[in-house]
Amino acid sequence: MKRSARWLIVCLLLGVVTTIAVAWACAAWVDPYTTIQPSPRRSGGAMDGRFYTFWIVGKHEAFGTARTHSQWASHASNDRSERLGPFFGPPEPLIPKWAPFLVPSADIPAGPQHVRVADARGWPFLAMWSGLSYDDPIQLPTKTPTIMHGLVLNPSAMSGPSPGTTVRMLPLALIWSGFLADTALYSLIWLVLLTLIVFGRRRLRSRQGCCVICGYDLRGTPHGQCPECGTATTGCSSATSRDVLIP
Repeated sequence: MKRSARWLIVCLLLGVVTTIAVAWACAAWVDPYTTIQPSPRRSGGAMDGRFYTFWIVGKHEAFGTARTHSQWASHASNDRSERLGPFFGPPEPLIPKWAPFLVPSADIPAGPQHVRVADARGWPFLAMWSGLSYDDPIQLPTKTPTIMHGLVLNPSAMSGPSPGTTVRMLPLALIWSGFLADTALYSLIWLVLLTLIVFGRRRLRSRQGCCVICGYDLRGTPHGQCPECGTATTGCSSATSRDVLIP
């Protein structure tokens, strides 16, 4: 029982590592801005009783990637006629629950515009995310964007004209629902794969007349168990049931 538990823990750890590796691979190799058109942009929105004259939310999605771009002006007005651009509906439905920083906040300093980006990676479910934020790109062009829960892959893009669409990051924060789902799936895949490998190795050892556990040559051995590891040798072809999952 203890051996089986250790075997399952190994598969679980492999599932965690695989989930992180897949998310980082998607971050390193998939660029959502060049592989697929963005989702419909939505502008305008009411927050705290005020109507923002300019709030655009767009989502770019590709294989293992969802990048949400939120941009708004700091000034607000109760006059809906002052909206910039057409109104396509409320932007809130495009904001992920795990990224509340994409929503305009009253404590953000005044300026012509504010940009926030949430970048999620993972497959088949989004499992990890990173973020980027910067303010006043017109008045303060030399201000370095702030990275949240991520490692920048292309530092030169930090000083570019549009870091919100060019900076690439390895995500460090977890999206728990997707992370647990991906980990469970990959752990199951590892369990099946390693079980098949162990089963195939033991079948080969049995046909060669060796102990299925340690590989000791049992040909000509009169004992009922392997002299090397003590495993029962019923016809030198099988192990005890308690060792089925032991590699």
